[in-house]
Amino acid sequence: MPRPTPATSDLTTKTASDGPERPVKDGLVEGGPIAKGDGATDTSGQRSSEKTPVTSTVSRDAFWGSQIMLSQPQRGFRAGTASVLLAAWLPVNTKGRLIDLGAGVGTLGLLAASRLPGLQVHGFERVPEIAALARQNAHDLGLSQRVTVTALDVFDASALEAALEGKPGQALVCNPPFTGQAQGRRAVDAYRASAHQRAQALQDWFAVAKTCLVAGGWSYWVLPASQVQDALQAASRCDFGAAKILPVQSFAERPARLVLLALRKNRRGDSQILPPLVLYDGPGQQSAQACAILRQGRGIWEVFPALSPT
Repeated sequence: MPRPTPATSDLTTKTASDGPERPVKDGLVEGGPIAKGDGATDTSGQRSSEKTPVTSTVSRDAFWGSQIMLSQPQRGFRAGTASVLLAAWLPVNTKGRLIDLGAGVGTLGLLAASRLPGLQVHGFERVPEIAALARQNAHDLGLSQRVTVTALDVFDASALEAALEGKPGQALVCNPPFTGQAQGRRAVDAYRASAHQRAQALQDWFAVAKTCLVAGGWSYWVLPASQVQDALQAASRCDFGAAKILPVQSFAERPARLVLLALRKNRRGDSQILPPLVLYDGPGQQSAQACAILRQGRGIWEVFPALSPT
């Protein structure tokens, strides 16, 4: 389908090209496991140890081979590979109200809405400045009528209930902040530090997801592979089941460091471990499947047609 045409932005930003990506190590963006903040094409490619305001410097970053340009802070959690993969994890028949927990600058919801015309995305982001940047991104892409982002702490039950207006979603996406300490990563600015402080137990995230979804609704998650067991246990306690698990590997001969999960509310059933998505055929050689997803904006279920999304 045609991609949205960006509108003129009144933000003062640095411009990014679709040039060389940030350094890659072990097939993933250098700096640790794929997490919120890894993988966007960005000309700065720098991390600083100095604490700065949330949106002190904003860059324009390319997604889907420059088909989509988004603004996001140069420091802190930066949307990238994990967000693109999670947006691609939504089946092509997903429609209706999509809830985006921890929306950030709107990357997930905007990519999902660009792929799937039947979606109406409602994102919740705790940091007001970041939520405002997400709304600006939606405006720039001409998607303001289909993608909204509200400044809201999703762990504030009364505020969340009021924001939902009695209209739970048919589907939900969540890229929860990774705790970071286990991977040796350090919060380096106010946004990232606050996100780490609010990195709730996985069960808390699933409890919020349960509140936000209709019975039988699907939730889609991206997590470090080391958290899969905890996630499945937390999901079960919150009445999510029928899990589909897609390992994401840097190279075919190496263990998965990332997983995509699909879990259904109020449903039970055996978990399915799907064939892995391998990002690289060799050093610097992106696989055909990864290229289709990350650079062409195709869905995972389209790239692997033998898989069943339901």
